[in-house]
Amino acid sequence: MQFSQDWRWDLGYQHHDDLHADNTSVTVSTSLFESAVRYDWTVRNNLSLYGRLGVAYWDMEKTQSSLGVLNAKGFSPLGEMGVNYHFTPNLDLSWGYQFINAIGNSETGKYDSHGMLLGLTYNFNP
Repeated sequence: MQFSQDWRWDLGYQHHDDLHADNTSVTVSTSLFESAVRYDWTVRNNLSLYGRLGVAYWDMEKTQSSLGVLNAKGFSPLGEMGVNYHFTPNLDLSWGYQFINAIGNSETGKYDSHGMLLGLTYNFNP
């Protein structure tokens, strides 16, 4: 939902498919729902830098041969920054770096998510 030319609120979903650690026979699968506020700083007519701050709700399943299956759910802060290019009034391409802190709990163990994201946005009402 876009509030102004600079401010918007984003919702998203990510799935971190099975992460395998062969040495320890551990497999981790995580789904995330995210909500964040985004601000775009216009550099030129067609180019902007952006920043996002928000929260991710995650659902993790960790399987380890010696412990069985462990499940955890929770919230973690997220931040993202990147570059946005406006191809047309309706079409934007963005590329950025996203960080989600401390996914997991004391039972499953925690990991930080670092991701390079590529996005394509179509605006129905430019």
